[in-house]
Amino acid sequence: MRIQVISLILCFALSYPAFAEIYSYIDSLGRLTYTSDPSDLPEGKQQKRLSSGNEQLQQGDSQAITGETIRLEYLNQQLELTNIEFDNKFEILSGVPAYEYDQTAQDIQSLKIEIVELNEELIALTATNSDDRELRLQRLYAWSDKIDLLLEKDRQTNGPQARHSRLEIISLSVEEVKHSTSSVTFSVIVEVDNPGEQGMASVKVAGKGVDGHVIESKTLKGDVGRDELKTLYDTVVIEPGSALHISEWEVIEATIH
Repeated sequence: MRIQVISLILCFALSYPAFAEIYSYIDSLGRLTYTSDPSDLPEGKQQKRLSSGNEQLQQGDSQAITGETIRLEYLNQQLELTNIEFDNKFEILSGVPAYEYDQTAQDIQSLKIEIVELNEELIALTATNSDDRELRLQRLYAWSDKIDLLLEKDRQTNGPQARHSRLEIISLSVEEVKHSTSSVTFSVIVEVDNPGEQGMASVKVAGKGVDGHVIESKTLKGDVGRDELKTLYDTVVIEPGSALHISEWEVIEATIH
């Protein structure tokens, strides 16, 4: 692919007449573009004349302009390809299997570094002045820092360690099954989904009063396989007076180890 891109750039660059006027401008996609036909120049776009057919150019000047043109086109082509690969990997990062997550995140980080380096060289070649160069670099580095933050946030949420300790609650059902003068028995059923590795699930269920304080709690445990849906079941026995004050039941903690 790299050889094909270079060949394409060389063909594109050598298609310019040797002493034609060559102009550069920024197109609608933000790419630096070259043309020898003034009618191609969009209105309101930044333009720069690189050479003139009305001026006698030295051979060295012509070669320098051609070399710069080739380099700029190469950088833009590489940047476009790298951006596509970066976007594709970044989009699927959260959904890749746990065993592929670290490698995919590392690939994204490498592509980000490549994008920064390509942009740094493009800015050095195309900045109109030092202020323009500094502003564009600041924006580039701000984008780089933002990607680092997003990667870290996703790692904490979807990384292998996060998945290993994450247990999703599908449903909770608590029903009274026995009532006597000395106790009230409830059946507690929790359906869980384990998106990570196999382990021992631990789900703490609490009966709360109207003011939100915990009156009674019960921890349900059970082995849950990788990517498995499972129902955990247990009973809780409490005093009638306490049971009377429970207004709701909810899961307050769910982990897997």
